[in-house]
Amino acid sequence: MSSFKTTCVTAAAGLAVSLAGLLFIPSSAEATECSYQDGWSLCFDITGQAGPYDQWEVEFRNNNTTEYFEIVCDDDNKRVVDWSSRGGLTQDEANTVAEFFCAV
Repeated sequence: MSSFKTTCVTAAAGLAVSLAGLLFIPSSAEATECSYQDGWSLCFDITGQAGPYDQWEVEFRNNNTTEYFEIVCDDDNKRVVDWSSRGGLTQDEANTVAEFFCAV
């Protein structure tokens, strides 16, 4: 390869690496926020927004179980619009967690 081509390829590769660093978007695991309380924790990450509605992925853990949620909150009125979950909580317990999450 000629010296000129080598220089161009090296410069293009360097530019690509630089741009990749500028365009880095953190994964959801890195963007997750957590609140740790005595006997339980709540970790959450916003996954979407539309008007007053925010969609969240939420993980609730206590000494007995873990529950994974997808919750849609009406941010203006601090209430649950919709939620689904899987884990060890009862339906009523999971509903209480979803309501608590949207109210704060």
